[in-house]
Order: sequence, then C-alpha cells, then structure tokens
Amino acid sequence: MYLLTVDIRPTAALTFRILPGSILDITTYPFVPPTTLSGFLRRLAMLAAGVDIPETSVGDAPYYVLPPSLVALGAYPLPGQRGSIHRTRRKGMKDFTDTSFTRLWITGKEQPTFQLHTWEYFVIDRLRGYVLSENSSLLESLSPIKGYGCKLGKEGFAYAEAVEGPTEAERKDQTAFPASIVPASSLIDAAPDCPFDLYTLHSFVWQEGKEAPPPNSDQRSPVQGYQPFPAALCAENRRVPLSYISAGDLHLPYDLLTVLQGNQT
Repeated sequence: MYLLTVDIRPTAALTFRILPGSILDITTYPFVPPTTLSGFLRRLAMLAAGVDIPETSVGDAPYYVLPPSLVALGAYPLPGQRGSIHRTRRKGMKDFTDTSFTRLWITGKEQPTFQLHTWEYFVIDRLRGYVLSENSSLLESLSPIKGYGCKLGKEGFAYAEAVEGPTEAERKDQTAFPASIVPASSLIDAAPDCPFDLYTLHSFVWQEGKEAPPPNSDQRSPVQGYQPFPAALCAENRRVPLSYISAGDLHLPYDLLTVLQGNQT
C-alpha cells in the first residue's frame, strides 16, 4: 500500500454541508469529507493537465472524482489545529423558481421571496489530505496538482500547497491516534469509552461494468450515487487500538479504507 499526502491551503472560510440536514440550518463538517476531497483532487488534476473543469449542471449532473483505485480518505486539520466554526445569518431565496432574486431591477409589485438561513463556516489555516492506493504510479499522477486550486465544498476555495509521496505504508495492529475519521462501529468496538463526534458520511457507489477514467481525463466518472455510513471523529490525542495503515507516525484506520472501497464493482 502507498500513501500520498496533500497539504491544502484555504483562501477563504469553508462550508462542507452536513447531509442529510435542514434546508434553513446549513451546518458544516470540521474537515473535508472523503468524497469531497476526491472531487477536489480530480479537478486539480484536470486543471494541471490543461483540461477545463466542468460547468455546474442541474438534472443529470455528472460526477468527476478519482478512480476507485485511488481512495481519498478526507483532509483534516494538522495535530493541535482543530480550527473553528463561525455561525452567522444569511438571506436566501425561498423559492428556487423565483428569478427576481438575482435581478438588478424590480418593477411593480414583484418582490423576491426571501428567507433567513443560519450558516456555518469552517475557518482553518491548513488541511492535510490523504490518498491510498496499491499502485504507486497512479499516486504519482497526482504530483502535478501542486500550486493549483479551485472551489472546495459548498463554500470556499483552496489550493494544493504541497504534495508528498508516494510513501510506502503498511498495515499494523497497534494503539495510536487516528489521523482521520473512523467508522463508528469500529471505534465503539475498540474503545467504547473514547469520546467522539458522530457524523453521517458517504462513499461512492460505482456503476457496474464501467471503467473509471484517469484523474487528468475530461470524461465523467461512472458513479451511480452514494452509500451513507456513520463515522466518528475522536477527541484530540486519544489513542485507539485499531488496525491502521501506517507510515512513520501517521496512522490511518484500515476500516475506513475498507468502507470507502466497499461499493466498488
């Protein structure tokens, strides 16, 4: 197994919307979810190859993510840097069919249908993302993304400040601090007294019989949808006995890798 790490520098506050959730109360994960990181890195690879990233689409919206041979585990604050959540109010439209909301001039009795949202922003200086693969050359194909940036999450922008690896990693059963989220069932079984925050996250469900394009391709990914799973973010500096993919002092839960790979066909 090989590991690639990507240091991500946000240039603005970020929102990674927690789903499912309320329409009026937009909450954020305090990290980059695995699926979000996968899409972000795919777009950086396209930009680095001179390929235009896709426009926003409604209806049959295409997916552009890393192939299943490159498993993005998410991106997280560096140790000791949890970041902060800023909560504020935003005025939004109540009816998505109301085009008057974006007009510069409104005449007569026509008025936009506003509603008030509560909105969370994740404020952090730097995040570190992790990608695992059995093939080191596939990870090397992401090396050119250094210095490229694009939109990240529902709100915000970031760029790849540094890319390191591929580094050889090995599976070990040990007690260590997990550098990423952990499947909730695995954490509860291994350390039932460990405090954690619980989140619903998702993995990709791939279309059967269709080959995924390489990261620098302009072809859409054969993703059918998402599969939810409960994930735990451990309290800081809590060591947990688990099976890890380890490289030096970095430890990534093996069970997270298997969950994210679980819907490949």
